[in-house]
Amino acid sequence: MRPVKTDRNDAAGLAQIMRVGWFKQVRIKSHDCYQVRSLLTARETLVRIRVKIENELRGLLRTFGVLFGKRVGGFTGRAHEIICGELEASPEMRIIVETLMKARASVCDQIKVLDTRLAAIARANPTLKLFMTAPGVGIITALSVVSAFDDASRFKRS
Repeated sequence: MRPVKTDRNDAAGLAQIMRVGWFKQVRIKSHDCYQVRSLLTARETLVRIRVKIENELRGLLRTFGVLFGKRVGGFTGRAHEIICGELEASPEMRIIVETLMKARASVCDQIKVLDTRLAAIARANPTLKLFMTAPGVGIITALSVVSAFDDASRFKRS
């Protein structure tokens, strides 16, 4: 703690910390680890966008008395049912729903691109394969754990 914050005082404080040993070494993760974290973050963003679009569609249709519900054909099948059947009388709502469905389809395609890349990374890493043998652990969870730890050999004990 220095009373006056200047570059000279900061340098003196850092020198004292180094001399006394009041610091802890920070481990910097590998470049590959940061790339995997970026892929996971990008995928999460796209999934959130997809969910937001789906919820917006449900809310818009509920205003007009159309309940989305769950069907065997999934979200896309139910949306096409609604577009072809219940929205025949409202051409403006039909355009809105079709536009949002096209946006959702585009986002889903981009999620698939990232999923393919993540699966390729998982196939190449033996540690990830080992993690995925545990029940309930898939590619996303295994990649999240491995990229958070980066190099497990740096831990002395399990």
